Amino acid sequence: MKKLLLFLGEIFFSFNLFCYCFEGIGKVNVTANIYKPLSLEKVQDIDFGIIPSGSINVKANKMGKLKIITEENMSNIKVTWKDEMSSNYVSIAKPIEVTLFSENYSYTSIVSKINAFFSEESKILNFNGLIEKVPRTALGKYRGTFVVRAEYIN
Repeated sequence: MKKLLLFLGEIFFSFNLFCYCFEGIGKVNVTANIYKPLSLEKVQDIDFGIIPSGSINVKANKMGKLKIITEENMSNIKVTWKDEMSSNYVSIAKPIEVTLFSENYSYTSIVSKINAFFSEESKILNFNGLIEKVPRTALGKYRGTFVVRAEYIN
């Protein structure tokens, strides 16, 4: 009986020894960078001013400006945009086409091309606008919008 108990004890000890030899333990660190929320503040809208019908290559009279409110380094922030007609945001480095629609609900529309450039020290996005061709039938006030999104890069 003693021999049987010793034999079983030896098997149990050997089994535990082999199990621990094949067990591995790993450690995973968890980190987080917590920033204040980003916000965008409109400084100035883009304004083309008064344009004669039939004009070509009309540049914006006033540039648009948005200020990014953050205390973080701008290299940690991604800025994208889309016009009202788009569902996807694209890089701010690519120009965007914004369709201007007549406020008097005529069927005439005008396409403006908008470019952005960034002033990192003041954290201001500047927007230039160009209307390549104004139709002769385009009379009245026109309006269009685009959306700018700023987010932290993961």
